[in-house]
Amino acid sequence: MKLLMVDDEEYVVESIRKNVDWEQQGIDEIYSASSMKQAQRIMEMVSIDIIISDIVMPRQSGFDFIQWVRDNKYTVQVIFLTSYAEFDYARHAIAMNSVDYLLKPIDYDKLAAAVGRAAEKVKEARKNADDRTESRLWRQNQSLLRRDFWTELLRGNLQGASLLSYAEETEFLLLYLTFYDGVKSQSAWDEKTLFFIVENVLSEMLEGMGYLVEVVVPGGSGSSVTVCRKTEGNVQTMDQLKDKGVFEQFIHWMGERLQMNIWCGVGSPGQTDTLPNSFALLQDMRDNSLSIWNRVLYQSDFEFPESSVQNPNLGVWKALLEQEKEEELISSIMGYLEGMEEKELITREILRVFQMGLMQMVYSWLERKEIKAHLLFSGKESEDAQQNALKGMRSAEEFACNLILRADRVGGRTDPSVYRCTL
Repeated sequence: MKLLMVDDEEYVVESIRKNVDWEQQGIDEIYSASSMKQAQRIMEMVSIDIIISDIVMPRQSGFDFIQWVRDNKYTVQVIFLTSYAEFDYARHAIAMNSVDYLLKPIDYDKLAAAVGRAAEKVKEARKNADDRTESRLWRQNQSLLRRDFWTELLRGNLQGASLLSYAEETEFLLLYLTFYDGVKSQSAWDEKTLFFIVENVLSEMLEGMGYLVEVVVPGGSGSSVTVCRKTEGNVQTMDQLKDKGVFEQFIHWMGERLQMNIWCGVGSPGQTDTLPNSFALLQDMRDNSLSIWNRVLYQSDFEFPESSVQNPNLGVWKALLEQEKEEELISSIMGYLEGMEEKELITREILRVFQMGLMQMVYSWLERKEIKAHLLFSGKESEDAQQNALKGMRSAEEFACNLILRADRVGGRTDPSVYRCTL
């Protein structure tokens, strides 16, 4: 069964996730939303069985959402949560045919019991659907097999497509997406929901184009790879797909609805033995276009940049650090990164050179002060910070800011609060 939690307080959702034995209650898929608008989108795309909804939320209440659910004829069981023991709330919850009405702080035993009752109601509504249930489980197993197969194939761990009985001449097309909301990748959407949206929206847009969406699999941190299979009949060439702007329309729809910036790379059509190389090229394209968002880049047209990876500002930055002009130093670093982004010159290699030069500069400065550089970060923290700094301009800015601030503190500045780094 699929359950949707709607609450604007993230810690409440996480607490519920951790404190209820979902498997015991028959729940195998859990989705979450922080607003009515986001919950509506999920309801439109996923067949939800049970809803747990807070009543008091910004803009629109849980009652508003459930009224919308009822108006749109969705068959779901509802459990309301609230921090307010108001009689009118309880009366309204009963009138909306809810399974239960529970007060915060949440009694998880009572919530589990309410979910159990809701699950029983769902089962009652499905009592004549045994055949459909078996069919769903079979399809689920097939889906898992397909995802595992394609994940291993794209990594180069499999040869050929005999496991899934594809004809040898079958051609496929890869769509590589990286999602970014401006602060943290995929922070507003869980991976399962995001991949579901990608598969269904792209399938609809490719209808009649001669391609079917075969599967969506993880492509690395904050990324996905969509495998599109060429079918018989009215197959559009890549030039025709470009002329029709199919992928551009898809990216526009996704960015507008999900409120996220999206990097999109489209591979060249090929058979299964060419796909690992196509995926690797798409990853290289991403690494060499970290400034580009909300545009479609085609593997066949992409030109890798030849710009120098030397950082001409290190000498100026060293002087500012020696003079303890941290505000000017941070301002200069931000200006350099923003200028590179405006020119669409930020690549992973440029960020790597930027990071290494900055670290060497700061560590040398600390060494002259006879301070051990390991005081800046713990081992794991340092590794994570360095990896994150290679994801894009914002993460590089954050890394640089934290590095300078920490160096300033351990370096003995008496009042490090005289300036702030604002991202």
